[in-house]
Amino acid sequence: MSFWVDADRDGVKDIGEVVTWTIVPESTRSARLVRSTDAADTVVVIAVGLLTTSSFAYEPALPDSPLVVRIVLLADIREGDFPSERSVETAVTLRNGPIA
Repeated sequence: MSFWVDADRDGVKDIGEVVTWTIVPESTRSARLVRSTDAADTVVVIAVGLLTTSSFAYEPALPDSPLVVRIVLLADIREGDFPSERSVETAVTLRNGPIA
């Protein structure tokens, strides 16, 4: 999933303002979550050991409506005999406008 974060609010897509989260397979059973930008050498591992049975859903808003996208990652952590569910949640406010 990628978002343009207009950090300096100038309406111009500068290097480093496109942020992408990717689920990358580690094996047939697990994956890791990485965050990167369109700037060089900006890949950061956010989480490892994710189950590959995860799913993603997105429902776009109408073209002229304001939108806050909630991203919720649920992880079923299996550590020894103590399985637990953990979650990470963030919100991104999107605005419609011309892309330079």
